[in-house]
Amino acid sequence: MARAEADALDQIADQNEGVIRQVIGAAQQAADGLGAPAVVTGLIGAAGGFLVPTPGQRRRERVAAAEAATKTPKA
Repeated sequence: MARAEADALDQIADQNEGVIRQVIGAAQQAADGLGAPAVVTGLIGAAGGFLVPTPGQRRRERVAAAEAATKTPKA
């Protein structure tokens, strides 16, 4: 049950990350249309701190790396 809850929270975090990326893309398109690419670049750079991998994504990467390290190569 705890695993299902963790998976659900991971999915929510991933969805939130997707929404943030869409908002940034829309802001970039709007500013490009207004001729302000330097402003958009600055905003994207500032928002970059929000786009770090989610804790769930980092955990999945650690689990996958551990599983890959423990598997024996097939001959």
